[in-house]
Amino acid sequence: EIRDRGIELFEEGEFEEAIEKFDKCIKINPNDSMAYLWRGKARFGRVQTFDEDNYLDCYLDLNWAIEDFDKAISLVNDPSELYLRKGHALYVKSNKYSSYWTAGLHPEYGQEHLINLLEYREECISSLTYFINKEDEQNVNIDLAYLLRGHMYYILNRYDESLEDFNNCLLIDPENSN
Repeated sequence: EIRDRGIELFEEGEFEEAIEKFDKCIKINPNDSMAYLWRGKARFGRVQTFDEDNYLDCYLDLNWAIEDFDKAISLVNDPSELYLRKGHALYVKSNKYSSYWTAGLHPEYGQEHLINLLEYREECISSLTYFINKEDEQNVNIDLAYLLRGHMYYILNRYDESLEDFNNCLLIDPENSN
């Protein structure tokens, strides 16, 4: 009942309140994989509502969302959707926040961030690859996984792999303009 209310709040875009509901679920049952999944989704959703000035809040929420997806992965038998969600969060984290530090806006975090940036991108590729290898092409999100992984490969100058993923994305969704 608490989780269902949290899902309703999430679907209404009330991410703060949804997170509170999922926190309660996890407090009651620390092995509730669905509560971790939905709390991670709510944290990721909240990131989309922040403006550019809230980079630290966004960064923290992305880290917490990834932690929630990791916890949910550890609790379920078939974590493929969770790997897509984790990969998507890592994609946003490694792209959105790289611009802040590489532009020198926050040099106090720059060196550590740049060292971790490659790790985030490789982990993103790994998560998306897991999802792609576990799902068949009937899955509605497989094109998103190919698209995100293709972008990651492109950023890492792995152009042949990037082109292959973009082509796979277009085979599934010829109308995709991303």
